[in-house]
Amino acid sequence: MTRKSTLAVVIPVHNRREELTRALRSVYQQTLPVDEVWVMDDASDAELFPLEEFKEWSALHYHRLESKSNANVARNKGAHLSQSDYIAFLDSDDEWEVDYIEQCKKHLKPIQGAYFSQSKIVRSGAANPKHSKEWREGMIAVNFLLDGGFAQTSSFIVDRVSFLNVQFDEQLKRHQDFDFFARYAKAYHWQQLPVCAVLVHWEENRKATRDARSEMIFIDRFVSEIEPRVLKRYLRMQYDYFYLNGTPADYKLHQAMVPRIAGMLTFSEFKSFYKERSILYLNTIGFLTFLLLRLKGKF
Repeated sequence: MTRKSTLAVVIPVHNRREELTRALRSVYQQTLPVDEVWVMDDASDAELFPLEEFKEWSALHYHRLESKSNANVARNKGAHLSQSDYIAFLDSDDEWEVDYIEQCKKHLKPIQGAYFSQSKIVRSGAANPKHSKEWREGMIAVNFLLDGGFAQTSSFIVDRVSFLNVQFDEQLKRHQDFDFFARYAKAYHWQQLPVCAVLVHWEENRKATRDARSEMIFIDRFVSEIEPRVLKRYLRMQYDYFYLNGTPADYKLHQAMVPRIAGMLTFSEFKSFYKERSILYLNTIGFLTFLLLRLKGKF
């Protein structure tokens, strides 16, 4: 960096006092101090501050949202409140190794752009690197993310001005990191840093948050850019999950995408997205529907 740029950390949180303390401790102990830390409380059931351990930390700010929204609203609000050149995002249940900021700042440039790095997944107290494919200039971001790329929110460092021009989509409850990464890549540049110092906590009893509507908004937004093999695999995985674990409305949202990709499917693949239908129906009405969709795709 050619000058001393400033950096703020934005941490959205809801009801995670112990995890928040761990995340804050990892920021407080950085070998290179940050300029601002914004804890954005998404209307927790009880006040999370003050935290006695950090009472002398002048960089620390606490802002409580008046009503429960989601982490994206909290992240965007924190970026607006910040006055720093760069925003580093950290989820409240994650943490950074002690020299994370020092390592990253060596690579930051005084231009509009964003950075992400490798992460380590923590399970049962053991941290192991989560390897990502290499990000290269000119890649289609959505294919990178759905086909071997890994860009986790707690590794994002973004120029504040460009961030405010894009921001997280506040309607999404799932895939908000994918969506931001892909939309940002259309207007600005991402750089993958040679750093692996983000600790992402995926505990064994962790229950992943799934939201069929958010996932379909994300896919619908980028469907024209996704490689057919990647899209087929993604929809297969999501449909199977919601067929087994979701509500009828959940898997029907995924099912609604099938006519749009019929041209990529064999009849056997097409049938597999309609598990609730009888074999007789699928082999008659389903086959005719499949043929019509394939013909429609040719004209």
